Amino acid sequence: MTIGEISMFIKEDLYLLPNDVHRPGEKPFIETVSLEEHEGLSIEEPEEISVAGPVKEIPKIHVFNNVLFITDKPLSGLASETFNKLVFNALKLKETDFTVLNQDDITFSKAEEINSRKIILFGTSFSGFQQKYKPHKEAEKLILLADSMDRIAHNNDLKKELWLNLQLMFPS
Repeated sequence: MTIGEISMFIKEDLYLLPNDVHRPGEKPFIETVSLEEHEGLSIEEPEEISVAGPVKEIPKIHVFNNVLFITDKPLSGLASETFNKLVFNALKLKETDFTVLNQDDITFSKAEEINSRKIILFGTSFSGFQQKYKPHKEAEKLILLADSMDRIAHNNDLKKELWLNLQLMFPS
């Protein structure tokens, strides 16, 4: 099961700790104990563990589908119609392949906080990304900043510019 598939069922923030990672092909160590098999087994309270030095905060990782679209406002009218044509007809994405969020609903500000591989921003800004219609690669993520869907829906030149750059992000 992929993270995108898991994100359909789990809506809470997930955290991945370095010790929790195992590589493909490697069998994770899991031990189960049946109380019936071990009579006299007592369960003790864990000892309190003290940590020397400062505790490093674990950054939140927001789990979304493979593709994340962030809009400046909820889509409606011609903007919604244009977006649907773009996503379903042109990019041929399925509803399970992408997530659409309104800028007001997001709780993150950096690309490192998102696990989606492709992030497209419509009419909104994102920390460190200023140049529109130029896919930017950061680590394993591709990020594209574009005008708002309302503006794109009413301007054929912007539609063409968006489409050209999305073809770079979604090669067939």
